[in-house]
Amino acid sequence: MKQEVAEAQNAANTVIDNATTNAAVTEAEDKGIKAINGINVPAKSATKEQAITDLNTAVDEAKKAIDQDSNLTDKQKQAAKDQINSDAKTAQDAINNAKTNDDVKNAAAAGTLAIDKDVANAAIDNAVAGKKSEISNLPLTDEEKQQQNKQPRKP
Repeated sequence: MKQEVAEAQNAANTVIDNATTNAAVTEAEDKGIKAINGINVPAKSATKEQAITDLNTAVDEAKKAIDQDSNLTDKQKQAAKDQINSDAKTAQDAINNAKTNDDVKNAAAAGTLAIDKDVANAAIDNAVAGKKSEISNLPLTDEEKQQQNKQPRKP
């Protein structure tokens, strides 16, 4: 874009320098200003927009994964989704405040990693809840069940 502005400026300056009448100078000035003002300056960063779109896709996929965890309570699922939303907000703020494409890339990667960790933690919670449910359904005494829940077994 700077190149396009510089080219429009150089073209206008050349026409002005070659003008032989005041009317030609005024016309060259008007055309030059119009050409420069007609150059479209993007209002948004395509890099940032793409990073946020990708992040939002990761958020949606993460929430779907949480919803599929059959052993989590609704409260546990909501807590995981709230954490995902929090991490996504932090990542979006970092993306919006990024000054370079590399900063955008790093912010997006950090956000995706945080969301992946949230999903992984929820999956672990889901597995633990499933194991506790399995233990509670065993034909054991309450004391034996309590002991099983306290001591994780090694495979």
